[in-house]
Amino acid sequence: MTKNDIIHGIRELGVQDGDIIMVHSALSSLGRVEGGANAVIDALIEAVGPTGTIAMPTLYPPCITDDAVFDVKDSPSDMGVITEVFRTRPGVVRSLHPTHPTAAYGARAGDLIRDHAKAPTACGADTPFGRLAEWGGKVLLMGVDQDRNTLLHTAEDYADCAFLAERTFRYRDPLVGDIKKITLDRFPGPHRNFIGLDPLFRKAGIMKVGKIGKAVCRLMDAGETVRIATEALKADPSTALCDNPACADCVRQRGFVRKAFLDKEDFTLSVRVNDVPDLKALASLLWRFGITAVEVGPTWLKHIIAVGIDAASREIADVGLSVTSVDVTGIRSVYTTVATAKALKCSRLVIAPNTGGQFTRASEAASGHRLSLLVRNDRHSKVSASVSVGVLKGAGAGLAFDPAEFAAVGEMPFLQVYYHGIPKSIVRQLYVKDGMFDGTPTELGLGNGEVKELISILRCRSFNGPMVIWPRESIASSCEAFWRLIGSL
Repeated sequence: MTKNDIIHGIRELGVQDGDIIMVHSALSSLGRVEGGANAVIDALIEAVGPTGTIAMPTLYPPCITDDAVFDVKDSPSDMGVITEVFRTRPGVVRSLHPTHPTAAYGARAGDLIRDHAKAPTACGADTPFGRLAEWGGKVLLMGVDQDRNTLLHTAEDYADCAFLAERTFRYRDPLVGDIKKITLDRFPGPHRNFIGLDPLFRKAGIMKVGKIGKAVCRLMDAGETVRIATEALKADPSTALCDNPACADCVRQRGFVRKAFLDKEDFTLSVRVNDVPDLKALASLLWRFGITAVEVGPTWLKHIIAVGIDAASREIADVGLSVTSVDVTGIRSVYTTVATAKALKCSRLVIAPNTGGQFTRASEAASGHRLSLLVRNDRHSKVSASVSVGVLKGAGAGLAFDPAEFAAVGEMPFLQVYYHGIPKSIVRQLYVKDGMFDGTPTELGLGNGEVKELISILRCRSFNGPMVIWPRESIASSCEAFWRLIGSL
């Protein structure tokens, strides 16, 4: 290919005189180019003419990943050979920014990169990327796909995606040589599924696709790209994340998205843990679903008591988990019950009493210690059907509502029990648990527990107690089922 071939290809895509173009490229994708990288750069500059501007991101990853010090003059670009040759050409200016330095040449080059390091974020307003969108610029992807489109980080910034973070970086002041630090808000993270946004741009008609040599190229309107991507990310921040469960980056970032959703809810989402867990593995698993709280079941509780309450509570806190409630069914010692709840910084005791004596001991444990007593309905306990629940109001206890257990005794948990069978004020906790009328457990939404309806009505009433997922086959599958269910409301 010659320089003129490339100019022709660029203009065929829609580049015009006076355009401001942000270029992402792979020289090898074009095939054999007479004159190499310089020929490509010359073609780009000639295509926009003397009133146009060419820009290229010139990131140096060690400044992001390894805490290296960015030097605007000496830190090379690792964004392809074209960007490195471009960066070092006479007349090209480069923004002073440790994570997203941008090189530019042309009529508005200085204005485009000005004061990049003074912007509060790397790719938002008052950065070369934000200005590109604001000024009617374009993005040219030459032989690369949307995964290389840095402008999509601008959309993440504007959408204020929950997985963006505050981070600090270092750069060398070119005037005095001192090393300075810059703290950036809403800094973009690792892997994204930006490729998945490509169909949105095609459908909107803001992107023209063609070939220059062997390279498939995309020319996009920068402002419309940011607008469409921002709208999509505001509607669902996970739009930019892949669905591969083996992708640790996207799994963790999806956890941030889900946690941000839960933080806006009045209820606290928790998971019932019956067996003794590997705490680190448990915390990591729950984070995938934005969950940081657990209910301690009786088997785990007995283990906590056996190994030492204080030590166990520290281990739980160290992995970032909190405890919403403790099921004390079968624990006879009032002292141990109170001491455990206090050590775990938990204010709720749950019990499924088989005898009046068990209920009395639990009441004594809660009384005078600022602990709430919740009775869990269970088909095998003294509190099973709705007719036996009414006594709780007079006793000062609340109900840990188990829809699967109400269904197992032949009652419709939502239409019958919640609406007509019990005082609504005694519902202090909801188990996210489903089952059939014959007692067979099912995944959420596939049984007679009317779980979806219960969650919906409680959200309408600003329910501020725990909603506790009770795993059926596994914690992961039940948590996934919860998010599918909540997504349908």
